[in-house]
This record gives sequence, structure tokens and C-alpha cells, in this order.
Amino acid sequence: RGFDTYHADADRIVRVGTRIKLGGEVIISPTVGAPAAKAFKEELPGIDEIATIFSRPYFRFNISVGDKSFPSEQGVYADSLFFSMFSIPVVAGNPSTALTEPKSIVLTESLVKKYFGDQASPESVIGELVEIEDQAVVRVTAVCADVPQQTHFTFNVLISSDLNPRDRQYWLGEGVFTYVKLAKGQTAEQLHDIFPALTEKYIGPEIKEFLGVNLSEFLATGGEFEFTTTPIEDIHLKSHAETEIAVNANGTYV
Repeated sequence: RGFDTYHADADRIVRVGTRIKLGGEVIISPTVGAPAAKAFKEELPGIDEIATIFSRPYFRFNISVGDKSFPSEQGVYADSLFFSMFSIPVVAGNPSTALTEPKSIVLTESLVKKYFGDQASPESVIGELVEIEDQAVVRVTAVCADVPQQTHFTFNVLISSDLNPRDRQYWLGEGVFTYVKLAKGQTAEQLHDIFPALTEKYIGPEIKEFLGVNLSEFLATGGEFEFTTTPIEDIHLKSHAETEIAVNANGTYV
């Protein structure tokens, strides 16, 4: 089986990114600015769900449980719709609310005994407090199955997105990984019919703010901006952006 095919609606999930040409340099990003998810949900037709996550290959979190420390856990900041988008079973807790509350953490199943001892069960750790070093004391709200190997990103812990310290104001700021589940019968190509209007509405003002020129001037002088979509099943083999969520394979040799 290929990568990410285990998601129930894998054939309807795409990730939105950007391609920008600025000063002769082309920048391909697998993310979009944090405000995009809300706007996409409201203004793009034919979308069932949008979920955002944020991570980097080097992200590691030092977790403390009582007087025990567990360094270098791989973690992802995730919003409340994570489990609606990705088919990773939740074995304890409520998947619909697990990441809704601020300062929440979801553990993978293999961490339960590691953190809480051989007698612990997934159900028994719900509500327990753990500390993320240099961030916060957080509450365990759910336990999910360990992540399948055939996936384009992996994690040991999911951390509620309110703890993500990155910029959330700008479309052109450091972005978040934004996944769209298309309605049945909808295609990604239909999103591309709407993207130019969103570029004008949201990207244009920020180009003016940052570069001092309006969008038409930016485009007339060789600048380029477009939203891109990548099917989730293609990400691992075909996306090689520098800011990718994990190190990907080279599809040429697979």
C-alpha cells in the first residue's frame, strides 16, 4: 500500500501550499498562513472539512510526568479537527473534543506505559497532567493508536494548537500545514478557479504592506503568487519543499 492511503477519505484530502516568485527566486511552500483555514472554509465551495497542523522534522519536546523526564518526544501542534481529517483511531477519550480545550495533549498508545507504568491503561491516564518543558502543564485528553509507518508525518504526542508560538496574523507569515477534505464529487481543480479571487482579497493587501506595491504591480514586474494543492497520497513521494513537515522520499527511485 502507498503512503497515507489508510485515511478513510484519502482520495478527497489535499494539502494547500503556495508558490511565490520574488526577486527572481521561486519559493515553494507546503504551508499557508494561519488565517487561510477560516477563509477557505467560508469562501471555498465544496469543502467538507479543514484541519491544520504545525511541525518540523526537528521538532522535539521534553515531557515530564511527576519526577520522570522523557526527552525528545516527536510532537505536532494540531487543531480540534485533526481526528476528523486523519483516520488515526482514538482508543480513549473523545476524538471530537480532544484538542478543543487549551493546553491539551493527546498521547500515542505506546507512551501510556512508558509514562505512567505497566499498570496504566489508556482510559486510566485521561485527565492526568504532564509538563511540556518551557511551554506549559497540559492535560491528557485522549490516547490514540500509534501512527502507521506509511504516512508523510509522524508523532508521539499531539499538542493543542493554542500552544503553537508561531505567527498567526499573516497569510504571508510562517504558515501551517492546511488540509482540505473535498466534498464528494468535488475536485481540487475547482478550488483553483476560486484561488485567484482569494489572492487578490487577502494576499494583495499584505504584498502592499510588506513590499509597498499593489498586487498588479507585483505581478507586472515579474512577481508571481499562486496557491497549490497536493493530494495527501502524493506528499511523501512528490513534495520536496525545504519546509516540509518531514523528510520525504524521492519518487524517482521508488
